[in-house]
Amino acid sequence: MVKAQPQEPDPSKVERLRNAADASDRAQIAYAISMLDDADIRVRGEAFCSLILNRNKIADHLKAALSHPSSNIRSFCALVLANRGDSEAAPRIVPLVEDSNPAVRSCALGSLGRLRYSDAARSIRVCLSDDNPEVQRSALKAALDLDLEISGPVRRRLSADPSLRAMLAGIR
Repeated sequence: MVKAQPQEPDPSKVERLRNAADASDRAQIAYAISMLDDADIRVRGEAFCSLILNRNKIADHLKAALSHPSSNIRSFCALVLANRGDSEAAPRIVPLVEDSNPAVRSCALGSLGRLRYSDAARSIRVCLSDDNPEVQRSALKAALDLDLEISGPVRRRLSADPSLRAMLAGIR
């Protein structure tokens, strides 16, 4: 059986995304944001990189996309804002920890932890009891980033998971 070679990403998309890394106009930024939901993961990666590397004032576009219908766009825009160090975006990211999509919740928690947004401490603690293990892991990492204290009962419950037990060693 011959394994099919993966198809290269659309070169026109990749080139347009590379140009978006220097763009400031609304159309190019909107295009890059829309590509965060592309079917090809490599195109999504190019879009993510172009938005992080863009040194223009694009935060308003990214913050507006936090309410986009696509869970990929909501997730990745939160991560882009965090990777850009945009602490002013943190209050707009907090509501995403209650999103119906666990990937969005997880990315929002990671973003809040990276931004060291202490006003999210209550939301982070609530997510430690999330039904989704990845959300719990992200909440625990955010708690570590913020040096939050975790109560004994919550600590005991989380320590039942071996991967979380190792993380708990770093929390007071």
